[in-house]
Amino acid sequence: MTGPRRSQGSTATPLAVPVADAGPTAGPADWREVPGPRQDAPGFTKQWFCHPRAELFVWRDADGRVGAFQFCFVDDNDAEQMVAWDRAKAGAVQGRVDSGESTPTANRSPILREDTSGPRTPARDRWAAVRDGLPPDLVSAVESALGW
Repeated sequence: MTGPRRSQGSTATPLAVPVADAGPTAGPADWREVPGPRQDAPGFTKQWFCHPRAELFVWRDADGRVGAFQFCFVDDNDAEQMVAWDRAKAGAVQGRVDSGESTPTANRSPILREDTSGPRTPARDRWAAVRDGLPPDLVSAVESALGW
């Protein structure tokens, strides 16, 4: 797994995706919470959950409610994808992660290229395949926020 990476020009949220897809053998027991993620949003506590096929970053407010999240995964075409939701922005964005590494001599920051071309089917399908094993309140919060 890669660690969190900041999107270009962003001061709020990292982009992170798995390095490789583990395939259909990964199961619910494969989720683990990464201890001690960098706390980069005042007023929120960040949690980081890793799975061989996905990562989930969650920001909770002082009352423990989910205020934002990022669900990151590698799709069937080995493209890095992400769905992000923020309660304060009242909406979600989806897209692919552009690594910024188009040439071997450039070291650019990854950015999220928003995709508004259609439904979030790949994200929803991947979510359905990996959600078991996460805390039930997180599963409910993600599905409610995204209308799944």
